[in-house]
Amino acid sequence: MANLREAADIFGRMEQLAAEDSVIHRIHPTPKVVLTLFYILVVLSFPRYGISRLVPMLFFPAIATSMSGTSYGPLLKRAAFALPFAAAAGLGNIFFNREPAFYLSSITVTYGMLSCLSLIIKTLLTVFAALLLASTTPFVKIHGSLVQMRVPEIIGLQLILTYRYISVLLEEASKMYCAYSLRSAEQGGVRLRDMGSFLGQMILRGFDRAERVYAAMKCRGFNGASSIGRAAPMTASGVLLTGAVAALILVPRVCNISQLIGKFIG
Repeated sequence: MANLREAADIFGRMEQLAAEDSVIHRIHPTPKVVLTLFYILVVLSFPRYGISRLVPMLFFPAIATSMSGTSYGPLLKRAAFALPFAAAAGLGNIFFNREPAFYLSSITVTYGMLSCLSLIIKTLLTVFAALLLASTTPFVKIHGSLVQMRVPEIIGLQLILTYRYISVLLEEASKMYCAYSLRSAEQGGVRLRDMGSFLGQMILRGFDRAERVYAAMKCRGFNGASSIGRAAPMTASGVLLTGAVAALILVPRVCNISQLIGKFIG
């Protein structure tokens, strides 16, 4: 129950953070969306064994977070939810790729370990960047930027409806769990034998709630198209800012900054 409430609070907290005022918050949403997508693509393009080359990519979200006035703790805590999935995906590399890469004293570091660690770091960086975008830009403005970027309207509409409906689904799950707990006070959670019916009922309740939400939208004039228009056009300074930051993001991918620093220090 506490986990469901915490998950619902996360969405509320993200919207509160997005409504704050800072240098990053005041930037046009389109450059932030473009740069976030570009940053994610650059991070994913790094070689799977290039852990040292990924280190400079930490500075971009760190600097943006500091400029936005957002605390690192909440974002890191939320990004950490994705780490178990990344670790599970990279765990097979440790067992199947045992070729030694280098040695640390008596410890053999294999290429499988490096690729697993690289996958975890990439997951942390990309999820953190996406959370930073959501915590500095209202989702409505993100949708307007996607429309401005000529993303198909149906995709943008599905994104914003999904984002809004997650909190509704969490509310339904919270009510169901509360009712289950009142009928099974001795249980610490949903029993495994009841999990199938619990999830099935939650899906049915979700469909029923979705029908009511859709009926309410139709009563308010919804015709299948989003009423949210495009974002305001970018200024010349916004275009220059996007190009300059994109070039800086690309530098660690083109140049091995960690190796250059090592040679300079040595």
